[in-house]
Amino acid sequence: ELKGKSDWKNMVRRDVSFIAGEGVFVSANIFNGKNGTMEKVVADIYKDGELAIEISAQRAYWDKVEKKWTFSNGALTKYKGGKPLTKSFDIYKSDISINPKKLVLEELVADGISIRKLLGRIEKLRFVGLSVIAEKTLLYSKIAFALSNFIMAMLGIMVILSLKVNKMFSMG
Repeated sequence: ELKGKSDWKNMVRRDVSFIAGEGVFVSANIFNGKNGTMEKVVADIYKDGELAIEISAQRAYWDKVEKKWTFSNGALTKYKGGKPLTKSFDIYKSDISINPKKLVLEELVADGISIRKLLGRIEKLRFVGLSVIAEKTLLYSKIAFALSNFIMAMLGIMVILSLKVNKMFSMG
């Protein structure tokens, strides 16, 4: 598939979930990192290990002036004492302040992260009930790569040693 100049970084993603700060998990049907927009978006904000606020909206956009995400046409649910209190809104200015370009480069493209960070990401995604299939696949490939390098080194050592042993006992 050929991509135009503007989409070479693959900044438009479908069905994404990512961590947008400490205790903030966001899921979106469509995420556009270039334009700083999300469609059919849900943001869950956790405090002390419990769901405190849920923002569910048709659209969210990055406010470049205030450097925060603004949600439109949705509902805000606050959980206090186990009781949900829901209010609908036309516009809601959130406290979520992670830049969309940072999300594209660091959170959505997980190939460059360490195994330790990947394990932490898997734990956080499981905590909120999101799928971890892609992260587990990446984890297994990282582990397999490390183990295959070790096995290849051991095979190389065995070949070298067997050649030296054969030379020592050869007649001629």
